[in-house]
Amino acid sequence: MTPAQPIDTRAVCPWHLPGPRWYAGLAAAIALTVIFLDTGFARAMHGAPAWLNEAFQAITATGESTYSLVPLGLAWLVAAAAWLAQKDRGEAGEAAVALQAIGFLFVAIAGSGIATNVVKQVIGRSRPVLLDTLDYSGFHPFAFDYAFQSFPSGHANTVFAAAVALAVLAPRWRWGLIAIATLFALSRAVIAAHYLGDVIAGGALAYLTTLWLRDRMAARGWLFERTQGGGSRLRPEAAALLAIGLPGGRSSVLPGRQP
Repeated sequence: MTPAQPIDTRAVCPWHLPGPRWYAGLAAAIALTVIFLDTGFARAMHGAPAWLNEAFQAITATGESTYSLVPLGLAWLVAAAAWLAQKDRGEAGEAAVALQAIGFLFVAIAGSGIATNVVKQVIGRSRPVLLDTLDYSGFHPFAFDYAFQSFPSGHANTVFAAAVALAVLAPRWRWGLIAIATLFALSRAVIAAHYLGDVIAGGALAYLTTLWLRDRMAARGWLFERTQGGGSRLRPEAAALLAIGLPGGRSSVLPGRQP
């Protein structure tokens, strides 16, 4: 039996899929936001100064999934070519780790985006623009109309899926990543493209789908592994090759995989 492999505890992201109480709390928070905050905040933002709208328009533009999925897709092809070259030479797979990490990022963003688009059609919530032009705020399920695709926010979903996926790969930076994602997500409400409740729902859905994907990959030993406590973490060799950036700190030994 091989000894435990040393893994710095900061290389382990403590986030995990929550239990029923968390889901109930999330549903209550979204419902209260929809009922008591959404329309008031949207009306206030419709009357906000032009400079504020312009500033957040610049921020929100970067939330388009195309800006992340296209570069990730190209990077995955490069990593795939490098992996095939290493495989032909019989070398160890640094490229395999890169291939899986990039694939994880791509699927986390794209998969959560697909789930978001499905929910949009089912819920059919009107966008804030209808509140401004027609004084209307409501729901029209299965309308298949852009004006009724506000919930959840796709931009918020994209930035949070990217942030959570990167946080799983680089746990040391997780709170900074979430802070950046929060700013970008809130920009959708500030420019009145979405309600606050839409933003919360988009971010929450991204969190859940990304951690679900991580756990499914861990169950198969792809990039991640299951821990003795039932959680998931980066495989030790993946953590080392991804250079998670843990200089100057003491390492704690966590139980490594046993053959």
